[in-house]
Amino acid sequence: MLNNLFRPPVLAVLQQHMDEAGFATVNRQADIWNPVYEKEDIEHTHERIRAHLEGLEVAGKHAIKLAFELLEKWESDNEIFLCAYLLNNAEPSEENHQYYLTLVEYIESDEEFIEPASLALTWAPIDSKFVMTKFWWESSSENLKAAAFNAMLKFELAN
Repeated sequence: MLNNLFRPPVLAVLQQHMDEAGFATVNRQADIWNPVYEKEDIEHTHERIRAHLEGLEVAGKHAIKLAFELLEKWESDNEIFLCAYLLNNAEPSEENHQYYLTLVEYIESDEEFIEPASLALTWAPIDSKFVMTKFWWESSSENLKAAAFNAMLKFELAN
């Protein structure tokens, strides 16, 4: 994950990236099968999602911290997606490990979080998506295994 900021990001801008990326990604899945949408509409949405995710990647640890604060507050699909995506692209650290354990608790607590977790894997860069997918697939958690399986089915749709 890039993290070349010389000062903390503007919180309002970071929040906007999170709102847009989470909402657009979760809703994109339904749009793919909607006959009203044309290929160009989906491609435009895809480009917007990528731009917001890149903005979050640049914010690095600041984005991860905010994403988990929002997850604790809202406990929604959007936040699960963002937390999983950001951790999948983060450098290993003790702090990120603690965040990861928190994320796993959420995913294990509710089957509805399987889908946004799997979406996070599908949107991850090619070099990291397979590592986390394999890790989840080999875990003892049925929900993590389901998220990994769902992600494997969707890899071509996201990238």
